[in-house]
Amino acid sequence: MGFFENMFPQRSINGMCLAAACGDLRVVEEFLDSGVDIDGIHEDGGTALMLAAYRGNIEIVKYLVDRGADIRKKDKGVTALDVVNHVYHQWHSNKISGGKYGKDGMLIRLDKVKKYLTEMM
Repeated sequence: MGFFENMFPQRSINGMCLAAACGDLRVVEEFLDSGVDIDGIHEDGGTALMLAAYRGNIEIVKYLVDRGADIRKKDKGVTALDVVNHVYHQWHSNKISGGKYGKDGMLIRLDKVKKYLTEMM
């Protein structure tokens, strides 16, 4: 059993959202195949699509949209595109630094997500 399966054995929305944020496509697919609501809201806020967008996980974003995620779904008044626009601005204005991909790498990832979600609107 893997990390997500051990943490979230009931195939919860929280587990799927965490897998989406971390970029684990295989686990996201397993959660969806087990019947987890693709547009369900994580207990701390946000859908799997929003959390994947927040992290710049374009592969997960595309997969969720292909599987039927509602790109217009709002949580606390914001959509996934609103989330990525906010995070992009934060990275671009140097309010966030470092990270796994570095500033330039993260801006490239976030820009891909922004463009994709904008096209899909």
